[in-house]
Amino acid sequence: MKLIIVDDEMHIVDYISTQINWKELGFNEVFSTTSPSKAKEMILNTQPDLLITDIRMPKISGLDLADVIKTNNLLTKVIIISGYSDFTYAQQALRLRTVDYLIKPIELSELISVVKRSFDTNNAIRIDHILDGKSKNLFFIEALSTFGIEKINEKIYSDLLYTWDSNLHKNSVSLKYEGEYLTVFSKYNSIIKKKSNSLRYTKSDFFHQFYSHLNIPISKYSFPTELKLIIKEKNWRELIDHGSIFSLVDEKMYVPFAFDLLYLLRDEFSRFIETINLSELLIDVFSIKDVLLENIEAKIKVENSLENQQGISEKTIIAIEQYILDNYNKQISLDILSEVFHLHPVTISRLFKAITGETFSKYLTRVRIENAVYLLESSNLLVKDIAEFVGYNKTQHFISLFKDYYGLTPQKYRRIYVLEENSNYD
Repeated sequence: MKLIIVDDEMHIVDYISTQINWKELGFNEVFSTTSPSKAKEMILNTQPDLLITDIRMPKISGLDLADVIKTNNLLTKVIIISGYSDFTYAQQALRLRTVDYLIKPIELSELISVVKRSFDTNNAIRIDHILDGKSKNLFFIEALSTFGIEKINEKIYSDLLYTWDSNLHKNSVSLKYEGEYLTVFSKYNSIIKKKSNSLRYTKSDFFHQFYSHLNIPISKYSFPTELKLIIKEKNWRELIDHGSIFSLVDEKMYVPFAFDLLYLLRDEFSRFIETINLSELLIDVFSIKDVLLENIEAKIKVENSLENQQGISEKTIIAIEQYILDNYNKQISLDILSEVFHLHPVTISRLFKAITGETFSKYLTRVRIENAVYLLESSNLLVKDIAEFVGYNKTQHFISLFKDYYGLTPQKYRRIYVLEENSNYD
């Protein structure tokens, strides 16, 4: 891997460059400079895996360098160092998704810990890239659907490794069925090196291995043509009136039928696909029917109501969700959303719940808490600063909401996370 170290003070550059065994941490190429403009060129030319930079430098700051990385869609990790414990700087740095914000004088042990943690997080990010931006559910639905499987033999999953294993790892995606886990790891994940039985699979291999493991005679199955036509024509009412859709296939084929059904509905019911717990549904495959029918009924009601309400559509709700994602750390209320989107607060509230299955307040809380978890794991910010960063003026209120969400305080969550991280590196 490649590393760039930038600071306008030469003694700090030398200190970081020489006092840490970078090769031991996996960095074969280490570049350093006291010139931020030169650093900008080096970033674009070498596309390093990690940038360690001072925040206050002449003309071009460390935040400017982080923005260069973000603007050019580079995967470079950034660690900001500063002589100032300034929360405003920390906010800016974290908005650019830097790994951490360290205060001078730098403790080498702390820097090493942050570097290790950043590349452990990077494995998880690589998983996201391998899944090509798809949700975990969509990955398994596309991989295990029968449609076109015989034609797809290219190694589109050549960067994945597959194993049946009950020992889950956080840098993996898993589907539990009949007490076992179908686990997919990134090839970059070091845990794979310890698994001599792990193999690389094409999509076709992945598909057949799964069904042969479950002893499902997939060759005797085909998705009902009449049902496929109903879904293609988006005739949701007829789909509901069709009766028990699972009666169209043999009970032994419920699993492939469920994956095919979800695959065909993936575009029209994307929110349902992303939020369902596949592992739980597969315990009782037949229950997918009831959950689907509920979502189809809800969709019909929403579509009917949208025709009579100022032309509002699912795109509007998606825009509201995006607004929340962009502004969750500010004051947000239904009244504010009403002013921004020119809709009555009651209309927004009702349609938000109908389309997303979640109330506005619960969605906002979830977004804030999930971002707080990211900050607890990836920064050294105090809990009160994290609370402020994600939109809570009262720290105690934030702690109470966090505890309701995770069952423990932010402080305890961070302690457990740090202990787990340290044990992974022992």
